[in-house]
Amino acid sequence: MPRLPLRRRHVFRPRHRGDGRGLVEDSPQPDRAPTGPRERPGGLGQRRQGVGDGHRGQDEQRRHRCRMPRRPPEAQRHPDRGRRHGYQDGPGGKRPSARWIDVAEGAGVYCLLDLQPGRSDFLTQARLYADLLRRPGVGLALDPEWRLLPGELPLTRIGHVDAAEVNAVADWLATLTRENDLPPKMLVLHQFQTQMLRDRDQIDRTHDELQIVVHVDGSGGQGAKQSTWRTMRADLPDGFFLGWKNFIDEDSPTMTPQETMEDVEPRPNFVSYQ
Repeated sequence: MPRLPLRRRHVFRPRHRGDGRGLVEDSPQPDRAPTGPRERPGGLGQRRQGVGDGHRGQDEQRRHRCRMPRRPPEAQRHPDRGRRHGYQDGPGGKRPSARWIDVAEGAGVYCLLDLQPGRSDFLTQARLYADLLRRPGVGLALDPEWRLLPGELPLTRIGHVDAAEVNAVADWLATLTRENDLPPKMLVLHQFQTQMLRDRDQIDRTHDELQIVVHVDGSGGQGAKQSTWRTMRADLPDGFFLGWKNFIDEDSPTMTPQETMEDVEPRPNFVSYQ
């Protein structure tokens, strides 16, 4: 399968379990998928359109599609039954994530399953969501910040993951994509410190089934964010795409869509909002 170029993507994060960190908290939890192409779930379609419109004039050569990330396993301070400090949201179609994805697909929104594994590992977590990842409109994101070592608790330090673990996930996801005749999937790697992906140059970028994005998701003042951006893209090997995150509450100031496209160099392929 030939490698397809990554179109520029714009993302907004819904609130997960009432955590107050998302941009879709005004939308009701979906009880069903839309019954037709014109039906939109709550505020989802309106927010998607507003973000996309803000960027569209900045790059007419790219196709813009907003993406709604979901965060199925989320690191939490209180341990689960396996004492891994990772929350999962139920089996199969009973998951809240599955209901959100049903609605998102009806609204034309691509979804990312964003993993925070706690003391587990990314491949174990990803395999739990194989049923959702068999859908053509669902990709995967790995958040090393919340990858804990034995005995560690969330929010005590910034975690990391090595290339071997990322490659295991990439091999598995590429195989799943190929065997199910799916279009190439996004595999997003969050990074705002060099130590989070310590041997980044060893990550396999040769899978035609995957488009791998290094998502620079630091928050704060724009000077600090631009410094992080320069650091994270320094010595970035060929084969990676670049992503940028705008935080609504944590950035000072939060860049507008126009500012993001004009002030971030090189222009990111992937822009998220949280």
